[in-house]
Amino acid sequence: MMIIDARNRPPTPESTGMFESGWYKKVISARVARWEQPKSMLTHDLNMWWKEFDEAGLSKAVVCHRNTPGVPGAQVSNDHIADLVNKYPDKLIGVAGIDPSNTLHKALPEIERSIKVLGLKGVCMEPGVVRPPMQFNAPRLYPMYDKCQELRVPVFLLDTPFIGEGIEWGHPRTIEQVAKDFPKLNIAVVHGGYPWVMEMIALGFRYNNVFIMPDIYIFLPNGNLYLEAANNALEDSLLYASAYPVHSMKAMLDAFMKFPMRDEAREKVFYKNTMRLFGM
Repeated sequence: MMIIDARNRPPTPESTGMFESGWYKKVISARVARWEQPKSMLTHDLNMWWKEFDEAGLSKAVVCHRNTPGVPGAQVSNDHIADLVNKYPDKLIGVAGIDPSNTLHKALPEIERSIKVLGLKGVCMEPGVVRPPMQFNAPRLYPMYDKCQELRVPVFLLDTPFIGEGIEWGHPRTIEQVAKDFPKLNIAVVHGGYPWVMEMIALGFRYNNVFIMPDIYIFLPNGNLYLEAANNALEDSLLYASAYPVHSMKAMLDAFMKFPMRDEAREKVFYKNTMRLFGM
C-alpha cells in the first residue's frame, strides 16, 4: 500500500530553527509532544531522515513549512522548499509558506510565484498566529483563497488551541464559511482543529472540500475520535500526517496503523485522500 505523509519538514539547516527555539520547547514539546525528537532532527542529518523515511515505509512526503512573522524560526523560504523537492520529485511534494499579514512578503504575488514559477503544489497559511491575528473567514484572506482556487491548489490552515485571542478563534464555523464561499478550494486543516473534534468530524463529513489532518493531536483527550471516524464520517477526508519533526515518522505511522480500519478506508487515509487533496 502506498503511504503519503501529508505534513513533514525534513531537517535542513534552513528549516530546523523553530523546533530548537525556547518557544517550541516550552509550548509544544513540554505540553503536547512529550516524546524525544527524531535522531535525524537532533543531528540535522538529511541522510538519516531519508533512512527514517524508508524505515517508516513512506512512498511520498508533503514538505509543508510556514512563513509566519513573530514565531521564532518559523520562516522558511519557498525557494528553499522548491530546491529541496526538485531534487527528489518522485518522493516530495512542496507546499509554499505564505504570510497572510503581508509582512514577510506580499501574499498574492508570492502565491502566484510559488505555484507558477517555483512549481509548488499548495499553500500553507497561519492567519490565527500573525499579529494581529485573523480568523479564517476574515475578508482580508478572501483574495488569497480566491487565488488558490483559481490556481487549483489546496490551502493548508493551522488550527490549534494556540491560535488567535482565545480558543473560540479556532472554532470550525469560520472554516465552514470559507468552504461554502470557495466550493472548489480544497482546505486541509492542520492539527485537525483540536479541541473541536466532533465539530471538525461533522465539517469533514458535510463538505467534500474539507480535509482533516489531526497528526499529533490523536494522542490528546478525545483525539482517538478522529481515527474512529475514519471508518465512516471521515473516510473521504482524513489525512495521515506525521508532523515530523514533532514526532518520528515510524512512531506516528505505527499509531495510525494500530487503529482498526476497513481496508478501503485505510487506503483513503494513507494516500487516496491526499492525492484527491492535490488533484492527483
